[in-house]
Amino acid sequence: MNYIEAINRVYEHLENDSVDKAVMACLRISRNLKDHFYTAVFLREMVPNNKEFMNIIYEDIQHLKKEAQKFIYNQSREYWLETHSVGYSLGKDERGDDLNIVMAGLTISPKSVPL
Repeated sequence: MNYIEAINRVYEHLENDSVDKAVMACLRISRNLKDHFYTAVFLREMVPNNKEFMNIIYEDIQHLKKEAQKFIYNQSREYWLETHSVGYSLGKDERGDDLNIVMAGLTISPKSVPL
């Protein structure tokens, strides 16, 4: 893979407001580099369903020890939550949990995260 071309393509996608294409290009780069953590991070952006996420990421990390797989899963989830949380509540859900996670125009509580 020519990384300079791939990174330039990411910037082109961003300049054209094609964030989804930029994320996909970043996913390709991270997979090619065997950067399992960021592969998981980019997959979480693209696949909000936890079961589907696990099926996809497993192909990339099946050769790792169970502890490493769990670490990647947990740390990428924590990273996702951290980058999608606002520092204040935007209201409460039906269970009374704070709505402080922003996801594709939705506001949800951390307990509702499908990841």
